[in-house]
Amino acid sequence: MIVEANWGNFRAKFNAQEQKAFEWLCSLLFYKEQRHPTGALRYFNQPGIEAEPVIVGADVIGWQAKFIGTDLASYKTKLIQAINTAKTQHPTLTQLYFYVNVDFGRSKKPVE
Repeated sequence: MIVEANWGNFRAKFNAQEQKAFEWLCSLLFYKEQRHPTGALRYFNQPGIEAEPVIVGADVIGWQAKFIGTDLASYKTKLIQAINTAKTQHPTLTQLYFYVNVDFGRSKKPVE
């Protein structure tokens, strides 16, 4: 059974520490998904990614966690910057996972 996260409760529980707690939660999820049960020995907060990339087969995978508040538009720039930084600082990356606490909808702007 999957339970939907209540981000209001998450904010209340980790008052002013939401990003740090969310990164920790995403770290557990990422390493479980990549079958690294103990995580990785790492330097935390690498440029553009949260931790050292992991190697899974031929893939070099990095991840980024963003706990997004109420202003979704301001995070577009942050996400693009994270992608660009990850590409320049970690040129061997083949995959980049983003963990965010919101669902993104389709743009209301007409396609050009």
